[in-house]
Amino acid sequence: MKKLLAVVMCAAVMLAPSFVNAATTADTPSHLQNFGNEPAPTIVDGVITITEAANSLNNWVAFDRSDAGSYGVSNFSFDFLLDPTDTGPSADGISISYANTANFGVDTPLDAAPFTPEDPAAAGVLGFGFDTWSNQGAWDNPDVGTGSDYSEVSVFYDGALIARIDDTRLLDTPLTLDDGQLHSVTGNVDFSGATVSLMVDGNPLFSDLNIPGLAPFESRILLAGRTGGENELAQVQNLNVEFVPEPSTGLLAVICAAASLGFIRRRFNG
Repeated sequence: MKKLLAVVMCAAVMLAPSFVNAATTADTPSHLQNFGNEPAPTIVDGVITITEAANSLNNWVAFDRSDAGSYGVSNFSFDFLLDPTDTGPSADGISISYANTANFGVDTPLDAAPFTPEDPAAAGVLGFGFDTWSNQGAWDNPDVGTGSDYSEVSVFYDGALIARIDDTRLLDTPLTLDDGQLHSVTGNVDFSGATVSLMVDGNPLFSDLNIPGLAPFESRILLAGRTGGENELAQVQNLNVEFVPEPSTGLLAVICAAASLGFIRRRFNG
């Protein structure tokens, strides 16, 4: 792939290792895109490196629609690592989102970055953000901490902030997002019931959180991550998303990106 300009979107279409749709036993294609500086995201042995520890990245992994039609329930799980550099603080975070195919197509690259990666606020998007940099007054509430002294998890739907934990380090079971450790995420989206739940390392962050206006929609999965003047290595592995149809159909459609090899931790100098 030839580099044209640092600010020009660079896209690659590839098959994500072990990212399988059980309904067709076919690998689900992904589009690896960067709308900032290089390097673009990569998928190697099932480990999705969203951002390396380099400045001014705006990276996206847009998976094709795995299953046509809308579903009443979806379950998801993955492990993530946000690793700051040895020489400085970390920024800015990552997100996972369900993107409505009516807005974002079923199997094409994104035309542009639809939202700030750690704050998945866009029409037709239900997203979960993991933010490691304070934006000083963004959204409705004052931030806790300044700069990289920050550890936030949020839920967005259709362009609106639904809920946010300003400082996960203050939870009963403290959670520091950018501690360089592997953390496990499990979530549930009840499209029909208009609620979501999210746990990290087995601890509930959101339980049956009401999402006003949420209804079933056909979706594709997006991963996104960003760095700025500070950076971090951001990786996801063991990504698994299940779309569960109505009980009458008796079917279960599954997409997953489970790495069969052990987790590989790497550091990059920004």
